[in-house]
Amino acid sequence: MTDPVAPGTGVTSPLPSTDSHGIRIDLEPHWGGEVILARVTGELDLLSTPVLQQWIAQHAPRSRSQGFVLDMRDVDFFSAAGLGVLTGLADHAAHHGVPWALVADTRIVLRPLYVTGLEQRLPLYRSVVDALDAVRDSVHTA
Repeated sequence: MTDPVAPGTGVTSPLPSTDSHGIRIDLEPHWGGEVILARVTGELDLLSTPVLQQWIAQHAPRSRSQGFVLDMRDVDFFSAAGLGVLTGLADHAAHHGVPWALVADTRIVLRPLYVTGLEQRLPLYRSVVDALDAVRDSVHTA
């Protein structure tokens, strides 16, 4: 399901991956690290959401000079605990002024977002390329 990132997005070498409790997080810096892409694969449930929360605490940017894209197109289970992680990420980004985007295109992730109304609060995209471009534009207008 993961599509290739379009040429010109400035992908540099991948960062170390996290793989624990049924979730994998692969990191890719873009445009010399201006934007970090995190590709999440697997299940977001009570056991794995702390892994994502810890990752966010360690790796999410803390200033407008760097943006962040969370790609959840390859998540195959998404519990209410995952909604809490996304809400926490939105709060973190707002507090630090960090441009960010969420990429999702499956019913597994989108349905809970729409049922809870979170799709109106989160910067939601269906395409990684569109999300990367939007976040990069926000970083440059800071």
